[in-house]
Amino acid sequence: MPVSIAACGSDTGTSSGTATTTPRPPLAVSFRWTNPVEKLASPDATFVRAFIESWQAVLYSGSWKDEYPGFTAANQGAVGIGQKDTPSTYKSVSFNLEGIDNQGTETTKAVVCLWPGAEEEHGFPTVLTYFHKGVVAPPADQVGTAKRPNVNVFGDWIATRMEQRSGPDPEWVACDQRRPADLPSMYADLPPVPGWPVAK
Repeated sequence: MPVSIAACGSDTGTSSGTATTTPRPPLAVSFRWTNPVEKLASPDATFVRAFIESWQAVLYSGSWKDEYPGFTAANQGAVGIGQKDTPSTYKSVSFNLEGIDNQGTETTKAVVCLWPGAEEEHGFPTVLTYFHKGVVAPPADQVGTAKRPNVNVFGDWIATRMEQRSGPDPEWVACDQRRPADLPSMYADLPPVPGWPVAK
């Protein structure tokens, strides 16, 4: 789904993620981004990836235990997720970061397309608003074999709003046009792309 993300700017600073104190249960779903790795290397892209993936992880499992470290602090009213009776059986979800647009103010916008899998005809657009609050930026160059980060990769940035788009919104149309021809099944057990660094 396209995701439009907005950010409020200040000093980016240096990230200093803190490891979680308790082991997290294995994450059932893998998140796969279709962009070249270099397009996902910036602190803004890290924040977008982590927020969208964490939201999806909680959405599919129906449990906040699957949120990424730091998600609760980063999620300042952007999204609320209800509990589910049974978790989703999806194994992989694909995304494309369409772009990040700094509009010269405190607000930045990013657009992401989300495709649950080959079984779904349409992608889904989403609009998220986030702010660069404080001096700690998300880390850059987050790549690895882990399905999720084991430290806080949000920095001290916060998200305050997320909207779902629907047809015939232009972002809905653009998302459908961007849909990969070789999109895998939502039930395929695949590795994450680009993934997250493995805990040391």
